[in-house]
Amino acid sequence: MKCRVASIILILFLLFLASMACVGGGGEEEGTSIQAISTTSAYATATFGAEQFHLQLTAISNQDQ
Repeated sequence: MKCRVASIILILFLLFLASMACVGGGGEEEGTSIQAISTTSAYATATFGAEQFHLQLTAISNQDQ
């Protein structure tokens, strides 16, 4: 009886560890890729904003001519 309870507890513990490994992300490699994606997104947003601002300034300056 004790052996059966110990086996069930061990199986539950292993399932818990496996689920935490899936939810946790798996380490630094995935965190680095998320950081790279967010940096790329920020650069793309800033670049797009700068291009739009330049176009607006150009349109304003061309209105006077």
